Amino acid sequence: KAITTLSSFLDENKSLGMEQKTEEDLLTPYLKIVEGMTRDTDSNGARYPLGKVLYTGTGQVFDEVSMVILAYVKIESPSIEDKTVMNKQYKVAGLLGDNRLPFIMFFGKSKLLAFKKYLTELNKLQRPLFTVRVTLKPELIKGDKGEYYVPRFINIQPVDDLAKLATLKEFTL
Repeated sequence: KAITTLSSFLDENKSLGMEQKTEEDLLTPYLKIVEGMTRDTDSNGARYPLGKVLYTGTGQVFDEVSMVILAYVKIESPSIEDKTVMNKQYKVAGLLGDNRLPFIMFFGKSKLLAFKKYLTELNKLQRPLFTVRVTLKPELIKGDKGEYYVPRFINIQPVDDLAKLATLKEFTL
């Protein structure tokens, strides 16, 4: 079969050399709130706007995002300033929006309380973590240490569609 265009050549040979690749080999994109300390820039070198939610998988920014959280782990690590002090944070894995794009997000320092409040609300529902869709919206806080953004979990909605639940459960296994 003759190959006549670059796109047909690439399409026909896209897996060569990558036959052993699995999802496990790929980086999971991050979801983060853009703050003053954030150094991320778009493809043109411009900084992302403050107070938005950045999805590093596509470079898209949002005012708020709908998500399903699949799992989380608590992490303790030594403080940079004082190695005898342990910083606590949560590492969260989930799916973004209706397209179910995977993400990882960290909740530490000023964001730690927001995630704990979400877990408390979820506990009241008495449902598995993956059966609830929630919206994350950054909120500007003006405090003694300056201005910063914290996540607010709003629109906590149980997912009751059995077909969707079966799909979501597959991601947790």
